[in-house]
Amino acid sequence: MRNGTSAANRQIVALANSDTYGGAGGTYATASGGNALSSLITPHEIGHPLGRLQDEYDYYARGVPGGAYEGGEPASAHHTLLTERQMREQRAKWWRWLGEPSESGGTIGRYEGGLYSTKGVWRPSRHSLMKTLGYAFDQVEREVMVAAISGKVNLVQGHTPNTAPIGADRTVWLETQHPVGGELDVRWRLDGRPLRTADGARTLDLRRLGLGGGTHTLTATVSDPTPFVRDPAVRGSAALTRTVSWTVDTALRTEHTPVAAAFTGHTGTAAPVGADSVVYADTSHPTDRTYAVRWSLDGRPLVRPGNDRDLDLGALRLRPGTHTLTARVPGSGAVLRWTVDATPAAGAHELSEPLRTVHKPGRPVEYVYDGPFTMRLTARDDGAGTVVSQFRVDGDGWYTYYGWPTDADAPFRFTPEGTVVDDLVYGKLGTPRAVPWDDATPDYGTHTVEHRTIDAAGNVSGAARFLVTLLPPAAGR
Repeated sequence: MRNGTSAANRQIVALANSDTYGGAGGTYATASGGNALSSLITPHEIGHPLGRLQDEYDYYARGVPGGAYEGGEPASAHHTLLTERQMREQRAKWWRWLGEPSESGGTIGRYEGGLYSTKGVWRPSRHSLMKTLGYAFDQVEREVMVAAISGKVNLVQGHTPNTAPIGADRTVWLETQHPVGGELDVRWRLDGRPLRTADGARTLDLRRLGLGGGTHTLTATVSDPTPFVRDPAVRGSAALTRTVSWTVDTALRTEHTPVAAAFTGHTGTAAPVGADSVVYADTSHPTDRTYAVRWSLDGRPLVRPGNDRDLDLGALRLRPGTHTLTARVPGSGAVLRWTVDATPAAGAHELSEPLRTVHKPGRPVEYVYDGPFTMRLTARDDGAGTVVSQFRVDGDGWYTYYGWPTDADAPFRFTPEGTVVDDLVYGKLGTPRAVPWDDATPDYGTHTVEHRTIDAAGNVSGAARFLVTLLPPAAGR
């Protein structure tokens, strides 16, 4: 943040120089730094102090099932005693998300277990990051985290001073945060009436408004329209909505001091940006004019009415390849250039030797096994930086590939019942298991496995898929 850090906007994370699995969330988040699962432990632990999220485990001591929950309605945003009908009728807990496809797989509903209890309390998703490492936060947890993160920053990063009245013979400006995933909305009002011609603009020329004599109230409201938030109370809070006000006095005269055109802040240019990124460029702010930003892609001008400080590359639907994005301030030497990486990393899979391989027209390749098998995912990118591989089985949630829990260099192992490692279960083909007391019924038959990549620029590849048929013991002999 350009305004610096403070106790109010910091979240401390301590990483231990250790390969031992583990982490904790209290006032600070802690995690081991060298374990195969460390990169997944860390966001889980950050969820505790930052979002006040609770564990969705159904045990407290590893390997020992928790008992029945005996308390009242939990304060936790993602645990409840209510039925789905009660949530809807009372407009309580995650009622706004019920029935939605969960980001962590399945459908958001009501799943028993959590808060270290196996019975008597329910969570929104079958599995999510607060229950099973590898999956994403579901929408309920994500909304909490968005509110928590946004609450630590101010959407307005700077503006024309407003501690005293200003004249009507000048421009007014404000600078906002610049989320990489979407533009912020800015709405201007004069004496309570919307100024439609200024929608989205970060600067306003008061001289064009034809103000009548006297004093007027000018406001600019900045809001984050993120679809990750559905609760109006959160959307209307200071985390996602900020308003700046000025008193405009037409009797005042502004002293116009020359200010050279320059970029004062911008998306970094040292590394490529992704095809779905929002890129920004802020300028200096004279009182007698507005410095416009002109964008071009591969030499072709891009029209940006309203907000010319942010450019949403995702809206351009770029063709794969490498592009050059340029931002200029007309009439000056202020120029910025970015390389746009619009090509996702390529992923590949390597499986252990199957019993046989089946090729049928119009279907993915099918690999037949009569027992456990392994899958190694690899990725190749034409740019620098880490590529994350993910996979999912039968359309379940995307699961981050990390090798194997005990060895990041070992392939992921699938078995009919799953493999128990330190009292947690990994690699059950079909319906996943998290703990040994989960249903271990083997899911024999044919399953669809998909995998994809997310490169350092944020590009997400399309999914490659193959079929795996797991034969029951009698059929395999």
